[in-house]
Amino acid sequence: MVAMPGHYVARLSSIVTGSEADSLDRGSREARKELLLNSIKTAVHNPVFGIGAGNFEVTAGSWHVAHNSYTELAAEGGFPALILFVLMLYRTMRNIKMTRASKLYEVDPDVRGLTGGLWVSVAAYMISAFFASTEYSMYPYFLVAYTTALYQIVASHEPAATETAARAENEKRYGRRKPGELAWTR
Repeated sequence: MVAMPGHYVARLSSIVTGSEADSLDRGSREARKELLLNSIKTAVHNPVFGIGAGNFEVTAGSWHVAHNSYTELAAEGGFPALILFVLMLYRTMRNIKMTRASKLYEVDPDVRGLTGGLWVSVAAYMISAFFASTEYSMYPYFLVAYTTALYQIVASHEPAATETAARAENEKRYGRRKPGELAWTR
């Protein structure tokens, strides 16, 4: 708060209210709104193939990105590219959901920690993609790879996790056994 410039509060409030005195935003809100609408119009006019990767900046005339990964991807790659991108994000969330449903998730705290961290990362990306053009960066694709790898690891250990969970349940039920001791001999 001490190092914050004097016009910073006015700049933040201009995001919601529009141009504020002393905000130094130079019409940023209106420019972003215009870019968003322009990306939507471009996507509607070029629905199948789009205008080509990286060409929205050129056709917008202002050399600015759309500040929305979804609409910019639809404008540059068409609606099929947008559908594939959204399906990729859906599959990423589904990998996390299936990992959470596994027995290894219940038994292993490391798997729970990784799953929780990946869930937060994917959810944060999906929300932030509405405010930044990141469709060509590697970050979302790394998240897909990480969730897929975690799900494959969990799926390959599922029989062992089921056995471990059953053993833990038996130990709760009967108490700890000595090596070689059978439960019915007590």
